[in-house]
Amino acid sequence: MIDSIYLKMLQDIEDTSFIPYRNGVVKIKRDSTELLSYIDVDGYIWENQIIDRDFNLVVDFDNDFRDLVHKVSNNDKNRIASLESTLGYLVHSFKDKTNQKAIIFNDQEIDENPNGGSGKSLMLTAVGYLRKTVKIDGKSFNPSKSEFLYQRVNLDTQILAFDDVKKNFDFEQLFMIVSEGITVNRKNKDEVFIPFNRSPKIVITTNYVISGAGGSHDRRRHEIEFYQYFNANNSPLKEYGKLLFDQWSKDDWSRFDNYMIKNLQLFLRNGLTKSISINADSKRFIQATSQDFFDFSQDNQFTTELSYYNNELFNQFQNEYNGYKDMNPQRFARWIAEYAKYKEWELEKGKNHKGRFVIFKKR
Repeated sequence: MIDSIYLKMLQDIEDTSFIPYRNGVVKIKRDSTELLSYIDVDGYIWENQIIDRDFNLVVDFDNDFRDLVHKVSNNDKNRIASLESTLGYLVHSFKDKTNQKAIIFNDQEIDENPNGGSGKSLMLTAVGYLRKTVKIDGKSFNPSKSEFLYQRVNLDTQILAFDDVKKNFDFEQLFMIVSEGITVNRKNKDEVFIPFNRSPKIVITTNYVISGAGGSHDRRRHEIEFYQYFNANNSPLKEYGKLLFDQWSKDDWSRFDNYMIKNLQLFLRNGLTKSISINADSKRFIQATSQDFFDFSQDNQFTTELSYYNNELFNQFQNEYNGYKDMNPQRFARWIAEYAKYKEWELEKGKNHKGRFVIFKKR
């Protein structure tokens, strides 16, 4: 029997990241960038993780991709900082057990029939040019139908992306992967478990909103909403006159690499910058109820500390909106409870001679 040997692989640590290029390994700390020779690196590197281009340090890193990041953030400085720190988080392959997130990219528009094209998938493409990424077709993803969904994931995989997941995607089925690690089954091979610190970070892109609320969801979710500057009528190709990445010069790549490293340093300094919800919470509320009930709640401008009688609200809703004549009061009561969650209010229930009522109370 051949004895096994231990190989120390080069890995990111909490305050330092390493990105291997053709001409050396870039060592990145929060305030410094250094190109090291391979013989000066303390550890082995997966061959598949080496980027097939040379790294050149440049001062001016303005580029088309950076411009796109600003545009999909509606040129809002807080939203730009959130998206840039998110890109930095994904490039930093170190995983913190106390604060591990699945990154979710979706559109800010409230639309029952979203068309996409806002630039979300380009984020995956960008990160994929720096970190080894495995992409899974989100529309066909169904864990109950196949045990080999993750067979392309290896020990050198750094990002696992679920691209364009469908409506009502069950985020809870990824909780274990986000928090504990991933089990990989391959046909005719033994099952392999990749532990948390070696497992890939998770990214989800969707034209919808990922449903679910509460501490378990919030701890595992970091959501970025894309302003739809780009759409079916205004593509990045039309905006920039060339395909991003595919038609870039060496100078374009140098600027891109340095921009992504600046995003990584932003993350190392400040962590993930929380994004303020534009419409994500509203879309989750609509998904749990209906567009009509959302409009109904906005029109009535419910407030706290007032009594609202269930039957009065129910009858008013049925009279104002067609298509709900077969709806029962119990379902409507659940929608009222969803509204309280959406507003982050407590829901107090009561009953008197006029019937059952609810009172919304601020937490």
